[in-house]
Amino acid sequence: MTQTFKSTALPAAGYLYQNLVGLEILLDWLDEPTRFSWVVLECEEADLAPIALDDIVAEYADGTRLYLQVKCANDPDDPDSALINQFISK
Repeated sequence: MTQTFKSTALPAAGYLYQNLVGLEILLDWLDEPTRFSWVVLECEEADLAPIALDDIVAEYADGTRLYLQVKCANDPDDPDSALINQFISK
């Protein structure tokens, strides 16, 4: 079944996808409370995340940081159009 989106609905679909990725991180943290020290969604603090890596930032218990930049492309028929860039740094 092909699903089409109105052009105004595409940004909302992207935010929904980003929220689902964030929810997955939070559920992982809930399942394993010692995994992360903190998690920030839509991080706006420059000392926590480099510019443009602000969608999801988490710090593992060992101090390593996880940066997730989540994007959803405009092709709902292409399952590869959802993109997650992941960076991990000490």
